[in-house]
Amino acid sequence: MRKLVFALGASVALVLSSVGATSAASPPSNDEPSGALPLTPGVSIDFDSTDATAGTTDPTNCNGSNGSFPGPYYASIWFSYTATAKDRILYVDAPTTQGDPKDFLAITFVFAQTTGGLQLIDCRAYGDDASWRATPGTTYLIMVAGLDTSVTGEPDLSDRGGHGTITLFQVAGQTLTRTFNFADTFDFGCPNVNLTETFSVQDRVTMLFSTNGTIVRIDDHGTFSGVITNLDTGQTYRDPGHTLNRFDVKTGVFSQVGLIYNITIPGQGVVALDVGFISFDPSGNVVIHGPHQVFNGLDLCVVLG
Repeated sequence: MRKLVFALGASVALVLSSVGATSAASPPSNDEPSGALPLTPGVSIDFDSTDATAGTTDPTNCNGSNGSFPGPYYASIWFSYTATAKDRILYVDAPTTQGDPKDFLAITFVFAQTTGGLQLIDCRAYGDDASWRATPGTTYLIMVAGLDTSVTGEPDLSDRGGHGTITLFQVAGQTLTRTFNFADTFDFGCPNVNLTETFSVQDRVTMLFSTNGTIVRIDDHGTFSGVITNLDTGQTYRDPGHTLNRFDVKTGVFSQVGLIYNITIPGQGVVALDVGFISFDPSGNVVIHGPHQVFNGLDLCVVLG
């Protein structure tokens, strides 16, 4: 009997040991620069760096074009691209906060592969994108890694890898335009009436680059189309809008021009929010230009109730 118990115990231990061995996660194939995953221009790749490791030769500090973001860095993964004769400016975008359960805050490094080793082109965080002037025949390595809590102040999104998407773009001329579409329904949460809105938004984002590959300006043309419904009465209201948001990278000034919404209410006419032209400087100062004023104090719950 004692032998049987010992044998069973040994068997259970062996099974548990096997389970532990097979469940140990392996790092992704592009965990090191030597396994960098090739990128194809215009083709997005979803990645998961949860099980990636930090390499002993990984960079430990960043003083990049949009600020300083010191290490350590976590769960680094690598991608590569060899520039062709038709490449002038390359732009890589690697967002890692997209509403996924594995969202994390990341930093992106771009290196040129040389006979003397890796030469840093740029490193950027809080906008995990980078752009540079390409040299035909040169292989570029892109590293994406997690930021440290001491940098982010957000422990839930730091000190690890996670889910993201990376895309490399060839910039034709000096502009790159991308279009994003989003649609949803939300409840106004009015205390006096049951209001909901179904809407769609199209953002047409154009980036202007200098000849050396740096971003000079970003224009975001937004077109909004919505229908507000009073669920208590069945009455509906069209809610169109359009804006131009412009960010001047050199001066740090953000400006906005446009009509946020333009709702026609039967028997009451048009209720609109026209921002005219507003600019915000890097110090947070707000300047309203031109004859338009921001419409303040509008309570849609009261107006549409």
